[in-house]
Amino acid sequence: WGVVGTVDLLHVRGVNQFYLNDVNLAPTGAAAGEGGRVLYGSHDPATGDGTANRRSVAFGPVIQVRNSSGDRSYVATVQFQKRFAGGAELSLGYTYTDSKDRMSAAADIASLNFGRINPLDGTLERRRLATSMYSVPHKITLVGAFDLPLGARFSLLYNGFSGAPYAYRVTGDANADGASAFGGPSFNDPIYVPKDAADITLADPAEWEALDGYIRSKPCLREQ
Repeated sequence: WGVVGTVDLLHVRGVNQFYLNDVNLAPTGAAAGEGGRVLYGSHDPATGDGTANRRSVAFGPVIQVRNSSGDRSYVATVQFQKRFAGGAELSLGYTYTDSKDRMSAAADIASLNFGRINPLDGTLERRRLATSMYSVPHKITLVGAFDLPLGARFSLLYNGFSGAPYAYRVTGDANADGASAFGGPSFNDPIYVPKDAADITLADPAEWEALDGYIRSKPCLREQ
């Protein structure tokens, strides 16, 4: 059939990767619910506002830049190419990527990478591996090229790929770490997905049915 097929496999493991931590925060315990979310301060019972537990009140966030390990990526690509009579060519490729890291460095400002871009999954000292913001699970590439009169050549290129990863976050400071960027709150705490009605306290218990329906409608929430 004259089809050329190739398979490429790539494994990348990070050894000394970029990592940020606020060394002026001290843990105060863990939340009674929410899977034991680690707390770095206290909450006002009346407003729910968080106050960070600073090791030194003379300073605000003290961002430490250091190395971490554990980041990893698996990439597999399958491609088929065929040349036809008259100079026409056709190529079809598919790439699958599974990329996880502790912190995705998408900005050149430490406070943005630390508090706004990366949701805090785990502890400040040791975040859990999570889907990298650069991870594109599925990508399809289709290329066609054809000869035209007068020595010209016409090409078509199609790229189709998955959207960017995202996380559901709490509008507030759930762990009281006081994370901020450019003077405003960062909302860096991922939501806790309750297992059932007994795993969450709602202002109106009757709203559980609607909440549960929404959770079940979203695979990324349903599978937590």
